[in-house]
Amino acid sequence: MSKRWIIAVVTLLVVSGCSQQDRKTSVQEGSSPTASPSGPSDAPAINLPASRLPRPTATATATLKPLPTQGGTLSRGAVQPAEAGERLYDQTGVTKIRGCFTSDKPPNTPLKLSIEKPSGSRQHLVRDQRDAEGRGEVTTVVVEYREDGTYLAFLRQQTQFPVESTVEFQPDPPVLLMPAAPKDGFAWTFKLVSTDGAIAVVSDSKIERAEEQVRIGASDISTTRASSISRVTGKSSTGTLDLTITATSWYSAARRLDVKSQTFTKGTAGLCEVDSQVDSVMRL
Repeated sequence: MSKRWIIAVVTLLVVSGCSQQDRKTSVQEGSSPTASPSGPSDAPAINLPASRLPRPTATATATLKPLPTQGGTLSRGAVQPAEAGERLYDQTGVTKIRGCFTSDKPPNTPLKLSIEKPSGSRQHLVRDQRDAEGRGEVTTVVVEYREDGTYLAFLRQQTQFPVESTVEFQPDPPVLLMPAAPKDGFAWTFKLVSTDGAIAVVSDSKIERAEEQVRIGASDISTTRASSISRVTGKSSTGTLDLTITATSWYSAARRLDVKSQTFTKGTAGLCEVDSQVDSVMRL
């Protein structure tokens, strides 16, 4: 499973959580709430036309639904599920917020990815990015394995502190995350709207290199390097969203997981200006 576009949704609630918690910190420390944004600037320029964006409806209260984890029979030629268990990812970087308040927040680390045993053609994964005090985000994902690739069937992003917040996506039909036989230059697009109608996502993905060796620790890993550009618009607890997430991932077919990713986020959430870079590397 590739995490490239999932990080886009995670960013929404990172911003929401920071705006509620760190605003108090910035006032206590005397930080200027109108400081100009500064931070990572290596992400390529992005310009997705507004006409391509699905229109979210008015914000509604999210209702948690049972996870659609039961899939059909896994066909013999389908992509095989990831091995059940737990994986840890070390994260570095910083999310800088300006305008509404001032915050320079590193990502919680390590990130824990829990992988359940598959149920038919589907598998349930939980991405836990909370700190020792329970602050942070939990992302629940259901992927579906088919002969032509791995698909996203469901995503739920929850923040429990300092305020409760939930975003859910359940695309029908599921959308492609990673093709089974990637080729250089292969590109695809999907559009999503959250189940409460509040947030819309347009994501363009591309296989940059079908085969690329990447060094993780002391090991050379065979990977596929993929990139994505996601435009996120709509409403959140911070106000109107307009974020662009540019991500690169290194996907290991042997593990059916990313082993490395780099994500840049720029844009606005209400009065907040966001500029973020997060690097993630699996512990082998």
